[in-house]
Amino acid sequence: SAFALSDVCALKSELDDKNKLVESLKRQLSSSVKEKETMEKSHKQTESATGVKDVRLNRALEEVERYKRMMNEAKAANAEQAEAQRRTLDKVMGEKKKLSKQKTELLLGFKKQMKLIDILRRQLVHVQAAKLLSLTEEEFTRALELGETL
Repeated sequence: SAFALSDVCALKSELDDKNKLVESLKRQLSSSVKEKETMEKSHKQTESATGVKDVRLNRALEEVERYKRMMNEAKAANAEQAEAQRRTLDKVMGEKKKLSKQKTELLLGFKKQMKLIDILRRQLVHVQAAKLLSLTEEEFTRALELGETL
């Protein structure tokens, strides 16, 4: 029976050791379960925050695309406006050139008219001088004729 008592003591000691091991494992398991739950909660929060950030990012990207479209539309409108202004400028420059040519032609015509007026005035002076000479010649001829008759 002595053998059985020492075996019982050894078994009791081994049982106590195994119970302590079980308790230690239970504590580790409980701690691991709590850690797992904490991690899962943290993961859910991270996923939720990521989802919110993804929504914000998508909205921001949509807004960027909208601004790009607006910018491209503004560029196109500016290009059209610049082209219209260029056409208008070309038209105005053509009109200016045409008017400048007309002005030059008018000035040339005016100068020619002034020369013609000057020539006509000289001719008039000559005609008047010739008329005076012709009258004087007639008077001279009459005077001669009168002188002969006397």
